[in-house]
Amino acid sequence: MSRTIIHALGFTAALSTSGLFLALLQVGVWANMFEQFFGETDSIATSIQWTLDGKHRCQGCELVSNQANSEQKSVSQTRAAFDKLPLALEAIASISSFKPRLIGKLPPATLGPQLDLREAEIPPPRV
Repeated sequence: MSRTIIHALGFTAALSTSGLFLALLQVGVWANMFEQFFGETDSIATSIQWTLDGKHRCQGCELVSNQANSEQKSVSQTRAAFDKLPLALEAIASISSFKPRLIGKLPPATLGPQLDLREAEIPPPRV
């Protein structure tokens, strides 16, 4: 039972962060507009044209536009921190694609930094 609830909450969170709810709302608004315009004109072509041209907006269209704009503003505010990350150009310049082919063993100095691992004295436990 709790596993099902956790899965449902996870699925709902994934849908809400992906913006799928807004897309489904937009499709529903378009279907409602098409039905309304088809009732007025009895023409499928005219109804489709009026639904998708942007000149015949309804309250649902305004709602979707406002929600999309508020989401874009919140996303642009959160991305501002990531826009100014400095790049480590020195590290990129030091990368080489040249791979020498060596036969035999390398001397220890060329293997990279050596770790000096010594045993540390452990004090007796406090009583």
